[in-house]
Parts: sequence; C-alpha cells; structure tokens
Amino acid sequence: MFRLLIIDEKQDSFSKISSLVKGLIPECKVSHALSGIDGIEVIKKYPPDIILLDAESGNDGFEICRELKSKESTGQIPVVMMVPACMDEDIRKEGISLGVESFLTKPVDEAEITALIKLFMRVKEGRNELMEKEDQLRQSQKMEAIGKLAGGIAHNFNNLLTVILGYSDILVMKSKKDKHLHKYIEQIREIKKSAEKASAITQQLLSFSRKQVLQLKRLSLNKLINGIENLFISLLGDDMVLKTDFEPELGLIQADPDQMEQIILNLIVFARDTKEETGKLNLRTQNIYLDPNEHGQDSDLQPGYYV
Repeated sequence: MFRLLIIDEKQDSFSKISSLVKGLIPECKVSHALSGIDGIEVIKKYPPDIILLDAESGNDGFEICRELKSKESTGQIPVVMMVPACMDEDIRKEGISLGVESFLTKPVDEAEITALIKLFMRVKEGRNELMEKEDQLRQSQKMEAIGKLAGGIAHNFNNLLTVILGYSDILVMKSKKDKHLHKYIEQIREIKKSAEKASAITQQLLSFSRKQVLQLKRLSLNKLINGIENLFISLLGDDMVLKTDFEPELGLIQADPDQMEQIILNLIVFARDTKEETGKLNLRTQNIYLDPNEHGQDSDLQPGYYV
C-alpha cells in the first residue's frame, strides 16, 4: 500500500485533491492533517510514503517543512510543496534548501499530480527491492563467512577425530586378546561409535564449506535432509526442537546436492533467527500443483507439479 499525507488547512482543497487521487490511483491511501502538529500525529499512526504540503498552510508551510525535516521520524519522508503560480524563484529556492523534493503549482493539475505520485510509487518499489537485495547479500556474506569458519574448525576437528578413531580401533583389537581390557570392550565401542558420528558431522561441515562446480542430479529432498539432520540440530541448539514431516511419495528434483544443502541450511538459520530463544521448528516437504487459474499471470513459474 502507498500512503499519501496531505497537510492543508483548507478542507475543501484537501477534499478535491483526495477525490482526484483516489479516482486516478485507487491503490493510494490518502490521509489529511490541518497543521504540521496534526501531521506529525498522523505520521506516528500511519507513516506516509510522501507528504503533500500546502505552502500557505497555517500561514507558514515552510516552517512546517522545516519542522518535519528536522525530526528523525519524519526527516526521510519526501515532501512535495503546493505553491501558488505567483510564487517567485527565491521562495522556491528556500523550499529546496529545506529539503522539499518537488513542487506542484496550484490549482493542482490532474496529470501532474498523477505522474508525480506514480513516480514516488516507483521509487518506493525500487527502494524496497534494493533493501531486499542488500539483505540477501548480507545473508550470503554471512553464510560464506560461516562456511569458511566451519571449514577451518571441521578440518582441525577431523584431525583430532582421526587420532581418536585410530586408537579406539587399536583398543578394540587388543581387548579381544587382553582379558583386563575385554571387560571395557563395550565402552570402547561406544567411544568409537560416537567418534564416527562426530566424524560424519565433520564431513558434512567440510562439504558445506567447499565451493564446487554445480553438478545436477536427480535426488530426493527427504533423503538429503535426513543426511544433514544432525547439522540442523547443532545449528538450532538445545533450546529449539526440530520436527520433520516428510511427504512419503515425494517427487524427485533436478538439483546440485551441495547447493540444496546450503539452501536448506540457510532456511534453518533464517527460521532460527526469527524465533524466540526457545520453541519448535517444523520442516516439511510436500508435492504441490500450481493451478494456472489460481497462480497468476506474472509468476516466472510455469503451471504444473512441484516439490
């Protein structure tokens, strides 16, 4: 939704502009304030995307603009000032120095105000897309840093596990012949079993940290998720429970296994960061059908079956 706030002490002037905007741009929500003080109160409740300010409002529209631009909560909101046709260039320059983004000459022209609002709507859309891309870039950089850190830790940890596994194998063999060691054979096997599990997790971390050329394969997401579930548990910690719900007859997908692992790990990290300190995380797979009549015409996805 795009919000427009009109600050104008004349109710009839507001009504004309409001009716004009609503008729030409239905997706634009219009609010009204009689003064700068009222405008700030409206902004607190319904932050606008653009402010349309009458230069003669409250006998000093420029003072209202100065106040709006000086406050942290309102300073970044674009201000378009409505000015009389007789206004000289010096006054227009004063408005620019205060931070006015644009001017509209009264009486407001239908085509001009429509074009101006649509321009700011496109600016908002572009800004939102940019912010989304920046968030994606930051997350990508974060995951890359995590991958490098995980790779370094996993490499060192793997070296330690190699020693533990090697000596546990020696102890198992010796315990078969040594009666003093034989009574500890089950404990030794448990040590070996735990070390093997730790080694498997370490290998997953090493695989996650590597940059590899894409190798597309037909694979099952259910099996892939099962293979790295221990890594999920490590990422979530003890205070968050992971619950999986797999589609029994899940279709196969064509994808790079390493890339899919990273995508799923990203989803886990996103979900974890948006949860409270404790809670439950549900991970579900399913087959879906995108109906051409319900899916919409603007999507890049073709109608059909998807996982």
